[in-house]
Amino acid sequence: MASKYKSLAALGLSTTLLGGLVACSNETPETTPAPSETAAPEEAETPAAEAPDTQADTGSYAMAGGEGEGEGGEGEGGEGGVNIAAAAEDPAVYRSALAVVEAHIRAGIDALDAGERRPAGEMFAHPVSEILMDFEPVLTQQGVEPFAQKLSDASAAVFADESAEDLRARAEDIIDTIRAASEKAPEGSDSDAIVEAKVVADQIDRAVAQYSSATNTDAYEPYLDGYGFYSTASALLEDHRAAIEAEAPDFTEQADTVLAQLADAYPTANRPETLDADASAMTAANSELQLMVSGL
Repeated sequence: MASKYKSLAALGLSTTLLGGLVACSNETPETTPAPSETAAPEEAETPAAEAPDTQADTGSYAMAGGEGEGEGGEGEGGEGGVNIAAAAEDPAVYRSALAVVEAHIRAGIDALDAGERRPAGEMFAHPVSEILMDFEPVLTQQGVEPFAQKLSDASAAVFADESAEDLRARAEDIIDTIRAASEKAPEGSDSDAIVEAKVVADQIDRAVAQYSSATNTDAYEPYLDGYGFYSTASALLEDHRAAIEAEAPDFTEQADTVLAQLADAYPTANRPETLDADASAMTAANSELQLMVSGL
């Protein structure tokens, strides 16, 4: 979420989601340029860092692995960038982009409650430059009033020592705004339940990848990133559980399995002294989940 605390594992959506969610980009260790700088940073033959239209062969989903793939230059970790062109046409990419924004907000407000005021302020601010600046034309196209200023104002309010109660009200308003924007996603061939299942799978994938990254550093922020993804995946699944379970019961059961493991990995917004969750088991369970979602 901020370039100063890059993670070491680049993973967005599982490579198993060939027709839907985009492959992880562990093979792209160099820092990826912002969306306005979509040319490959060193060699023309580096497709992962090129403009969104060069990724047309990835199918309808284009959440690229590694924070900053199409965002603000942070090319590593459990976060993923947004193929803006795909988001304008595909509801799962569109909603996944908004879910990443929501993850920042959830991480930020819970960090504030945990006494981590500076990281909270940063979490509120990061989506503005990382996603929303380039995503705004898509939002406008879909009839959504741009809302990046709400995030900037919330971040400023954190550093201005606004009360926790008022900041939580801001966070809840932003999440409500994000959810309303999600309802205006472009039309696609999948049902709403399947689209939401893919968004949940994306957030879970990011949380699992980010935990592995967090174990390689003592820094707080990589853990907080993953906590936000886990929290958002859990919230989205609960909000859409009935519909998703009706159409994809096996997926729902497996998602619950991985989320239970993530609950142990991310018990609170406070980073534990030791990160001792079984990352290998989570990765295996998540791989099974991603295989399931690829067939939906």
